[in-house]
Amino acid sequence: MRIIWVFIFLVINGFFLFALGGCWTSTDENGFVFNLLSDRKEYEVYAGDKFNVNYTDVVIPATHKGKPVTKIKENGFRSLYPLSFDGLGVGNTNNVKSIRLPSTINVIGEGAFYGCNLETITAESGIFKSDNNCLIEIATNTLVLGIKTSVIPDYVERIGTAAFLGCVGLEDIVIPSSVTSIAYGAFIDSGIWNDAPDDSVVYVDRWAVGYKGFLESPLSIQPGTVGIGESAFRDLESAEEIVLADSVKYICAGAFYNSRGIKRIELSSSTITIGMSAFAHCYDLENIMIPASVLRIDDYAFGYCMKLPSIAIPSSVTNIGVGVFAGCGGMESIEVEVNNSVFKSQGNCLIESATNKLIAGCQKSIIPAYVVEIGECAFMQIPEFRTIAIPSSVVKIGDRAFYNCATLRDLVIPSSVKCIGSNAFFHCDLLSIVIPESVIELGENVFYNSFITIYVEAESKPQGWSKDWNKDNAPVVWGYKK
Repeated sequence: MRIIWVFIFLVINGFFLFALGGCWTSTDENGFVFNLLSDRKEYEVYAGDKFNVNYTDVVIPATHKGKPVTKIKENGFRSLYPLSFDGLGVGNTNNVKSIRLPSTINVIGEGAFYGCNLETITAESGIFKSDNNCLIEIATNTLVLGIKTSVIPDYVERIGTAAFLGCVGLEDIVIPSSVTSIAYGAFIDSGIWNDAPDDSVVYVDRWAVGYKGFLESPLSIQPGTVGIGESAFRDLESAEEIVLADSVKYICAGAFYNSRGIKRIELSSSTITIGMSAFAHCYDLENIMIPASVLRIDDYAFGYCMKLPSIAIPSSVTNIGVGVFAGCGGMESIEVEVNNSVFKSQGNCLIESATNKLIAGCQKSIIPAYVVEIGECAFMQIPEFRTIAIPSSVVKIGDRAFYNCATLRDLVIPSSVKCIGSNAFFHCDLLSIVIPESVIELGENVFYNSFITIYVEAESKPQGWSKDWNKDNAPVVWGYKK
C-alpha cells in the first residue's frame, strides 16, 4: 500500500510539473518558442524545432499572450544555422537574410545569432537602435550585435561581448577612432578570426583582439595598433617579454590576465588607460614602467603580480581604482611623481591628496598620521604582513581593507575609528581585537578567524552594526574596559 501511495504521489507531481512547464513555455504558429521569465511578466524567445528556416525575413514579435517579449535567449537562433564541427556555416544558413527586432527587446543573449549569414538587421527604437546594420545600445553607445555587412558608426565607443561571435561571413571591418574598448569574444569564430593563421595574434583593423596557438617571445605588437582588447592575451604562457607598439592607447580589461610567463612588459608611450585586471595574476612580472601618458588605472590592474618589487605613478594619472596592488606580496615601494595633482605618496602608501584617503599600500607601508580613511582593498592579501600601526587620524576602514592578510597578528584600532567595512580583517591571524566604543558602523563578517576573541567596549551591539558582523560566531566580551 505504501508503494502504491508513493507511485500515485509521483504521478500527480509529475503531471503538475509537466502542466506548469507547459504554462511557462509555449510555441506560436511560426515556430517561435517563448519562455516566461522568473517574474512571469515577460518572455524570452528563441527558434524551436518547428521554426520555418525558409523565412528570408525574420520578425521577432513584440508580445506573446499579452506580455512583452524582452529577451532573445542565448544561442536562441543558432538552430537556424546548422554548423559543421569547425564552426563554419552549412545547410540552411543562407535562407534567412534579415532580422527585425521590436522595441521591447532589452537583452540579447550571447551567441543569439551565432553562425548567421544575415545581410540586414533593424530594430525599433527602444533600449537599442539599428544603424548601418549594427545594433547599438543607445545609453552607452555600445555595439551589441553586428553582421557581415555592418559599418560601425563613428560615435560607437565600445564593441560589446560576442558582438560578432560566429559571424563567419565577416571578412573585414573598419573600427572608428571613437572606439576605446572591445569586449572579450567580440570577434571569436568570425571570418576574420578563422582566417588568421595559427600561432599568431588576431588583429581586427587596428586592434589586437586575441591570439591563436603558440606565440614566441619576445612578442611585439604590430605598429599602428591602437588597442588591446579585453582578455586578448589571457592565459598566455609562451611569451616572457611583451613589447607594445608606440601607437597603443588602450589596454582593456583582463588584456594579459593570468599570463604567468610574462616577466617584462614595455608599454606604449601613447597608453591612456590600463583596464580592470589588465595585468592581474601575472605572477612572474618583474618589470613594468607606467608611461607619462596614462590617465586611468582601473580596479585590480596589477593585482597578484607577486614578483613586482615597486611601482611609480606618473603625474598624468588622475584616476585609480580599488585593489590595484592587491596580493602584490613582493612590492616594497610605491611612489607618485611629486607634481601629480590628484595623488601623492608617503611611507610607501598611495594617497588621494584632496581627501587624505589611503588608496593602496604594500608590505613596507607606514601609514602617515594625517590619513583619515583606509580605502577598500587597500592592503588586500599582503603576505608576511605581521603588524601595522593605524594612526589616530583614521575615521574609516573600508571594505576588505586588510582582507586575507593571513599573517597580520598585531593590530590596534584607535578610538578615532567610527566605521569598519565588511570583511575588513577577514582571514587575518588576529588572536584578539578591541573594538572601541567610537565604532558606530560595522559591516558583515569583519573578523573572520576561528581563533579570535573580540573585546567590545560597548555594552551591547550598536544599532549601526550589521546583524552578520560576527558571522563566524567568535567569542565576544561586551563592555570591555582597558
